Order: sequence, then C-alpha cells, then structure tokens
Amino acid sequence: MSWYWITIICAVLLVAIAVWQRNFLFGLFVVIAEILVLTWGARNPSLITFKAFEKELIINERERYPWGDFQSFTPEEIEGGSSVILRFRRRIRPPIRIFVPQDKMEGFLQCITPWCAQTDEPSSFVDALEEIFRF
Repeated sequence: MSWYWITIICAVLLVAIAVWQRNFLFGLFVVIAEILVLTWGARNPSLITFKAFEKELIINERERYPWGDFQSFTPEEIEGGSSVILRFRRRIRPPIRIFVPQDKMEGFLQCITPWCAQTDEPSSFVDALEEIFRF
C-alpha cells in the first residue's frame, strides 16, 4: 500500500513543478498518468497457463511455440519455486519467463534440452528492478 502514497506524492510534486513553470499540459499529463497508474496497479495479475510437450510450448491454449523457435534457456531458482527464461532465435522478440513448479522442473527441462542450449546469462536490468520492487 505504501507505493500508492509514493506515486501520489511524486505526482503532486510534478504537478506543483508544472504549475510553477506554467506548463499546464505537462500537469494534465501527470494527472492522467497518475490515475492510470493507480487504476492499473490495483488490478490482480491474470493467470497464464502453459503446457510443455515434446515438440512445442503452448501458452493460454492460443499461442504455440515450437521448441525450434527458441535459441537458449536459463533456469533460475526464485522464492517459492523456479523459473526458466526462454530466448527466441529472432532478436526482435523479447524473452519469455515461465514460472515452473519445483516438482515439474525436471520434466520441463527434459522437454526443452534437446532443442535449446542451456546458458547462464546474468539477469537483465529490468529483471533486477522487478526483484527489488517485488513485481
């Protein structure tokens, strides 16, 4: 709950600066942005399901990714389980992070190991921020 107050305080300070600089368009932008942050921040995250088969990964019964589309994967231990970061062969696509229950991790790794190389790449800056702010 404290992040609500932090964002409100920051927004009030930015609106005060906008009024002081007579930049009312920026002040309006800050107010709209703060409203969106508060409303979107109150939403519960959606549950995403996945199924790993021998030849493909299915996410939410809609998106199908053959294992050949992935270049590498990195398993990680996190609080309450483990995750796998899947990197696509095409650099344009961002990596996918999948949270895998600890008891299912071995089976998941058996599905993906013949298709992708395991790498131990360090976490990105965004991943570090997510861990700090507990997203």
